[in-house]
Amino acid sequence: MVDSLELSEFASSEFHQGIQTLSSLIGSVGVEDLLDEIFSSFCLGK
Repeated sequence: MVDSLELSEFASSEFHQGIQTLSSLIGSVGVEDLLDEIFSSFCLGK
């Protein structure tokens, strides 16, 4: 079973890769803006 720390690290890595991909396709993407949009839709507990 994956613990919450490993899951958080995996999610963080995936978000980072997604941001890099979007950046290469459409130009600069503000990390804070993107994360705000993601976390406004999902409640992720610690």
